[in-house]
Amino acid sequence: MHKIGMAAVAVFAWAAQPISAMADDWKVVSLVDLTIGTKKYMNKPIEVKNLMCYYADVDDYRCTGQGAGAVFFKSVENDDARSFLEDNCDTMAKAFSSKCRVSLRFEFDADNVNQDIISGYQQRTIINPDKVTVVLPAASNRRRR
Repeated sequence: MHKIGMAAVAVFAWAAQPISAMADDWKVVSLVDLTIGTKKYMNKPIEVKNLMCYYADVDDYRCTGQGAGAVFFKSVENDDARSFLEDNCDTMAKAFSSKCRVSLRFEFDADNVNQDIISGYQQRTIINPDKVTVVLPAASNRRRR
């Protein structure tokens, strides 16, 4: 096979890997960093860890953490995580428990960024990515005996 064919095979093999196999490609950032330096993370694969997530309504998931920022999204790419959030993080009381602390992997652009005012004075940055993969905490992935 010639060089171009080998490169195409390599690219296809990389793209076909599951997200867990490409974990090194995700830049880990905090929610505080994301809300302060929003533009520098646009159009890049990022992972935001330690977010408290809430299944608010049909097609409405909301995650927050430290600082004045939030990530709102309409769907979860991975079915196991979607089911987990809908079954275990469907009330505010549950959302603030350690069980509902997750990591999110996504990309976004300028069209996915909004701002609002909370508590009457504090400006909040909201990221609304089109596609989100939820990384569940290790304890939620264990089988119960």
